[in-house]
Amino acid sequence: MGGINGENQPGQTAIDFGFLPKEKRYRLTLMADGDHNMAFREQYITVTTKDNLPVKWLPQGGFAGYIEEL
Repeated sequence: MGGINGENQPGQTAIDFGFLPKEKRYRLTLMADGDHNMAFREQYITVTTKDNLPVKWLPQGGFAGYIEEL
């Protein structure tokens, strides 16, 4: 999954994991903007169908994520 901010101001979105099958856990590898436009941050997060994750982005920034079942 991914998202791109095509604006010249920061923003945020939320990833709703309700589309995932119930009663299973998943590992999300999330690569998102860092503290400035030349940095990025990589996170590993356990998610389920009940989770909703806020993601912030820089101007002209974005994020990419990969989900795998645990």
